[in-house]
Amino acid sequence: MENLGNIPVADRVFHGSDSEKPLDISIDIETVRRKLDKLRPDKASGSDDLSPRMLMELKEEICYPVMGLSTDGTVLIKKLLTPVL
Repeated sequence: MENLGNIPVADRVFHGSDSEKPLDISIDIETVRRKLDKLRPDKASGSDDLSPRMLMELKEEICYPVMGLSTDGTVLIKKLLTPVL
């Protein structure tokens, strides 16, 4: 069994009140496409080990899931965990 006693606590980044939190962030699929188009395939992978070249090549396949993560991660996770019949 995994030891859960050493789980780090994240630093608080937002210091405003709950009413000041940005709740209506909307990112459309074209914004995601444009951002993926701007990646430089000659650059190294980031800390996530995803190469820019791979992300660009899979752009059409990952646009919708990336958009879903940006807007409502819980809905996307439910869709990804639903078996395809």
